[in-house]
Amino acid sequence: MYAFKLPDVGEGIHEAELLEWRVAVGDRVKEGDEIAVINTDKITVELPSPRAGVIVATHGTVGDIIEVGTVLVDIEQERGAESAAKSSKPAKAGIFASPAVRRLAKDLGVDLSTMQGSGTDGRILRGDVEAAGKATAGSGRRVPLSGARAVAARQLAASIHTSVTTTTSFEALGDGLRQAMETHQLSPLPLIAKCLGATLSRHERFNATIDEADSALIPHESVDLGIAVAAKEGLVVPVIRGIEQSPVEAVAEAIERAAARARAGQLQSEDLKGGSFTLSSTGGLEKATVIATRPIINPPQTAILWVSRIMDRPRVVAGELQAGPMLALSLSFDHRYIDGAEATYFINDLVSLLEEPKSALD
Repeated sequence: MYAFKLPDVGEGIHEAELLEWRVAVGDRVKEGDEIAVINTDKITVELPSPRAGVIVATHGTVGDIIEVGTVLVDIEQERGAESAAKSSKPAKAGIFASPAVRRLAKDLGVDLSTMQGSGTDGRILRGDVEAAGKATAGSGRRVPLSGARAVAARQLAASIHTSVTTTTSFEALGDGLRQAMETHQLSPLPLIAKCLGATLSRHERFNATIDEADSALIPHESVDLGIAVAAKEGLVVPVIRGIEQSPVEAVAEAIERAAARARAGQLQSEDLKGGSFTLSSTGGLEKATVIATRPIINPPQTAILWVSRIMDRPRVVAGELQAGPMLALSLSFDHRYIDGAEATYFINDLVSLLEEPKSALD
């Protein structure tokens, strides 16, 4: 008998949410067949069977939070030629639904495990979920906190209860960024990221992570910038590495690829590890004029920056009131490791580069 335990699928992972069983008791599996789908560190992982044999027990139900090292399934191992062949009974005797249908079910609060699909071999279709959602609408249904949102909730709560968070909001003239956008034919985000990377390379307390066990600050040698992305399953933060050393065009391509993979649910645990600072931008989403927020630090980092869209607003330049492009920003930092003076020096350097970005982009 082989007891398959939940492995550590990413550095520092302690637990995962069980999203779906791909096997049932009595199924015969080959080594490498998918056993279950889990969500951890805001990504979805399909777990392969490490042994060939027959599933004799499954442990846990969909929605459970399971700690690393907990037994997921018991497998009666087979020997000889039988282990190389699968039973006529399919190994994926669980919920038959596409990822898009599963996401829709989560949004509507529909429990797929209770449904019989109308598709081939009982596959659950979008229409099945929509019909079930209408049946429960207005019946006091609840939308559980799960998947990426549950992971984010735990991390943000840990940040608030551990960090001594201070937030400073400020503004920068947007003329230089608009000119750079025209010159490089790019959106503002990679330009801002490059200015931020250049600033972080000169302020090590901001480009660092915290070792809570030793109350120590660990400066990073390169700027590995996390870019917050609003994906279907919740907020995810893929990391763009060595951003201070890369040409702005390469940074733009890397951000675009990471955002596309995040929205498609294709990020791997490696994509989310090792960030030294996080940049959050709502520019592409804004309709209202947002001029300040209080972004929450992404632990174990020491700080986070939020930026708005660039828009024309009243401003005073050379003593004259005028309308012109402005960028609103909010910097949250952990006051245990960064004091107000250090934050002010950081902001001064960042604003100088944002207003005249040429030196950061060359």
